[in-house]
Amino acid sequence: MTFCEQTDAISCNSLQQSIGQLIQAAIVQEKEDIGEFEWDKPLQSEVLSAFFYGYVITQILGGWLARKYGCRLILGIGMLLSALATALFPICARTHIYLVFANRFITGLGTSVCIPAVYALWGRWAPPLERTKLISFSMSGVSLGAIVSNSLSGYLCKYGFDNGWGSIFYVFGGGSILWLTLWFFVVYDSPADHPRISAAERDYIQKSMGIASSHTDTEHKTPWVAILKSRSIWVVAFGHFCVNWLNLTLATDLPTYMKEVLKFDVKANGLLSSVPYITNIASSITAGILADKVRRKKLLSTTATRRVFTAVAFIGSGAFLVAAGFVNCDWRWEAVIFLAVANGFLGLTRGGCMVNHVDFGRRYAGELYGITNTIANAPGMVVPIVNGALTPSGTREEWLHVFMLCGILCFLGTVVFSSMGRGEPEPWAETPTTIELEDMNRDMSKSGSMENGTAEAPVTIELQDTSEDISNSRSLGNGTASGAEARAKENQEGHQATSRK
Repeated sequence: MTFCEQTDAISCNSLQQSIGQLIQAAIVQEKEDIGEFEWDKPLQSEVLSAFFYGYVITQILGGWLARKYGCRLILGIGMLLSALATALFPICARTHIYLVFANRFITGLGTSVCIPAVYALWGRWAPPLERTKLISFSMSGVSLGAIVSNSLSGYLCKYGFDNGWGSIFYVFGGGSILWLTLWFFVVYDSPADHPRISAAERDYIQKSMGIASSHTDTEHKTPWVAILKSRSIWVVAFGHFCVNWLNLTLATDLPTYMKEVLKFDVKANGLLSSVPYITNIASSITAGILADKVRRKKLLSTTATRRVFTAVAFIGSGAFLVAAGFVNCDWRWEAVIFLAVANGFLGLTRGGCMVNHVDFGRRYAGELYGITNTIANAPGMVVPIVNGALTPSGTREEWLHVFMLCGILCFLGTVVFSSMGRGEPEPWAETPTTIELEDMNRDMSKSGSMENGTAEAPVTIELQDTSEDISNSRSLGNGTASGAEARAKENQEGHQATSRK
């Protein structure tokens, strides 16, 4: 299932990234008069922004729908809508510019539910001390999608069918539709629903998370007021905002920077624009493994782990992005290295703020990610426009302003999350679990019948969610009683003694 979720991230990001090479085709039109479209820079920025208008408006709804009706179904519908819109893009582009904006809006609308649904899914599948590495591995597909789209798009734009650029959209749209068959075959909403996993694996996942076999998250209403009052959600949202500003700058503007400042041609541009994402994949997966190892060995608490990884990520990424802004085309290979290192540091957020939603609100991870991703992707509507306004002539000095802005956001993200981020479950996210003490009920029932002629109601004990404690406990697989079970046993013996008296 992890592989399938990673390929989901690949498909989502490939659909988003593929527009970049069409913009490059428009730029070639302007300068060499061999392209199909005469789109000036402001229009190019507006086309890039249109995707995010659709992307931001259904993030929260997507997370809620995924928990209510199933991550498998909601993500599948969203991907189908995005894939069809992508495949139809060349027709829209050749018909009217208004259809281009509508197509990009619909693509964003379909894609918007995907990542919140993935987080909601991991909220049901990932044991507490394996969450970071599972989420970071699956989300490394975002960077892998950028590599595939940048590399393949550059090649298709030059050698593909339908005038080159058109083949980009047919390939990615058609490939995503084929991917959906794999998604529906492999993925299920919870361990209890999956028909092909072993009973041992199902029991391990459910016990480590403190979930009864019959329990479903759809039984709980989302505590919207408590969520919005929580400091944790707003701290994560700000960190997510800073991460996405950098990601969006690299995703939408890196090909333009490579062309205008570093003077790479279209084919080399596609390949070299992929290099920073290779380091991002490596650091994301490494961060996930290291963060879980640190927590498992209790070297750092979950809160400290998230803060440290986030701080290192922002400081390193900001420093190397600013350094890249000082490099001209004579040192262009050094600039590529700086960008690769910067994106590598940014991948460390997968051990920090970018997985924090599942720490403090596992049950509502889809809704939480929807909230933070709505805020984080609001810049998607303005980043291309802001960066376009900062670089009207495409000079190195103008692009330095773009990277300096990224550096400032990295500094602010470090200060805010390192001082206020937390990793422990919030009270509103804890799961009340009812334990029926059958033997105790039986004894009390007998006692009540003998003394009063009536049987007392069954006794239940409600315990708050202790999934983190259960996961840390070595008693998971050897049948030892947990603290909660021991207290329940003492209560049972006390009632039996009272009955005998």
